[in-house]
Amino acid sequence: HYLDEYFYQIEKSLPKNRKSQSLSILDMGCGQGRFIERLLKLFPYAEIVGIDISEGAIDYAKSLFVKNKKVQLIVGNYSSYLDSFPDNSFDILVFTEVAFFFPGWKSDFAKMVCKLKSDGHLIFSTRSSYFNVLSQISAGNLMDALRISNTEDGNIAIADPMRFTWNSSKELTSFFQNNSMTVLSISGIGVCSGIEGDPLAKIAMPNALNADDRKILKNIENFFSNLIPDAGRYILVIARKP
Repeated sequence: HYLDEYFYQIEKSLPKNRKSQSLSILDMGCGQGRFIERLLKLFPYAEIVGIDISEGAIDYAKSLFVKNKKVQLIVGNYSSYLDSFPDNSFDILVFTEVAFFFPGWKSDFAKMVCKLKSDGHLIFSTRSSYFNVLSQISAGNLMDALRISNTEDGNIAIADPMRFTWNSSKELTSFFQNNSMTVLSISGIGVCSGIEGDPLAKIAMPNALNADDRKILKNIENFFSNLIPDAGRYILVIARKP
């Protein structure tokens, strides 16, 4: 459901003529390769490098692309591998649902831009501030919700020792523009629904709906995604390097 929402925005924002080109794509945090699968449907001639810290996820991804010699998969931290690629190497960089777990991602951003070719595109998503605030309010943690409202990184809850990062659409737009990227679109992923445990799951859960209702929900979320990007679990930014 949410992968469809991602690619609805991606197909709208990326140039149509790129479908027939042999593109070079780097997916930083590729997980089990499901995003790569969809990228290959969109760009069948692409050469793709996927990096993820999970060996199990990479092993699964390798099983999907055994016969595709244009897909290279690496176990590791994306940050430590960026320097191994020459500048101006990639037509598309993918960094989706990863920044949330890497509070230092902004310090790598200039390096990411350098790895993009001129007129290259960055597909980026991170957790929305509003979603985290709703989560804490739903749990009765109003002080944590207030703290999250006024920061961009830290603990989600005081009792949770892990450090995360989150942003609003306004913060992301300003950051991208201040770092030489042109924002083409900014949208929310899952603005009217969630998975079990999410505050928005009280509105709807796609996996609890039949196929026809999921299609209706998807159409509604696609319509509102650009209007209220902060309402999504993740905010998706698609940007171009001039």
